[in-house]
Amino acid sequence: MNFLDTNYAEQVKKTLELPQATFYFLEDLIIGEIDEGSHYNMKNALPLVKAAKDFYGKNAQIGYISNRVNNYTVSPRDWMNFYKENRYLKAVALVCYTPTKYSKGTFEKMFIPTQTKQFSCLETAILWARTKTRPNLDKSL
Repeated sequence: MNFLDTNYAEQVKKTLELPQATFYFLEDLIIGEIDEGSHYNMKNALPLVKAAKDFYGKNAQIGYISNRVNNYTVSPRDWMNFYKENRYLKAVALVCYTPTKYSKGTFEKMFIPTQTKQFSCLETAILWARTKTRPNLDKSL
């Protein structure tokens, strides 16, 4: 499910369209949808990092949701390098709609040094991520 097809789309505060991806900034979350056939790495992510720091501030505690509606590849080791310099991610959710994407996500989780969980439903991923960015929400997810 594309993010814009959810009830959460009305919560978008900013949309960032880059050559290989679209990112939706909510109050405490970024939801990313990488384009079909792209290879996403740290170099591609630098404009996102700058936009996120400008939007949320450099000390914000936010969640990131990778909504994997398309087929693409990532450089998992870049997550380690990213996290060394950017410790504002409280949680990462990987929304995987096929068994192949789920398997790739399981591998990538090994390289993400923050709370990370996989989902098959975008809305459930949003609820979970918000329990990490908003401490007073129900932690049962």
